[in-house]
Amino acid sequence: MTELICDREFGGVVIDGIERRIIVEWFKPVRDRGDWRCDWTIHRPDLDTEALKRHSFGVDSAQALLLAMGMVGDIIQHEYPDAFWLEAGQGLGLPTLGETGGREREPG
Repeated sequence: MTELICDREFGGVVIDGIERRIIVEWFKPVRDRGDWRCDWTIHRPDLDTEALKRHSFGVDSAQALLLAMGMVGDIIQHEYPDAFWLEAGQGLGLPTLGETGGREREPG
């Protein structure tokens, strides 16, 4: 892992009647085999579940970071659909990759 550049906490996850927080960390993108890699970690609220540590690649550091944020958003929405950032029902405040998996659709 490289230098931590940003993090975010999400609420709205209730486990055994207790609201728990999801904490996410994104690390500074670094060059990796001609592309850029951005490492990220999701600290899940389940006490018996290990943190999810992964990375996303891009052609430049900005794309790597955006794809990392999108992957995190998609994972949290799938695993914890009631999670939120600032207020319940207002979403996570992150880009999502959706159906395209981070790739732009062809015109037409």
